[in-house]
Amino acid sequence: MPLDELTKKRRTRAAHRGSATKIGTKIKECLANTNETPQTDKNVLKQSEKLEALKPLDNEIVEILSNSEAEDAEQ
Repeated sequence: MPLDELTKKRRTRAAHRGSATKIGTKIKECLANTNETPQTDKNVLKQSEKLEALKPLDNEIVEILSNSEAEDAEQ
């Protein structure tokens, strides 16, 4: 059961990371075109939200892995 939860958390994290990467690319493109400042600000906000969403997912994945390793050590 914990591995199913781990798989789900990893997939969720991968989706958030992919989205953050795409937004980061848009930000770089907007910065190259200095005329698009409002759009850049909006993308920076989106990216920071995505990166904040990654932090708890990382922590949950680490916790699941450590619990799984502890259970394996007990057996």
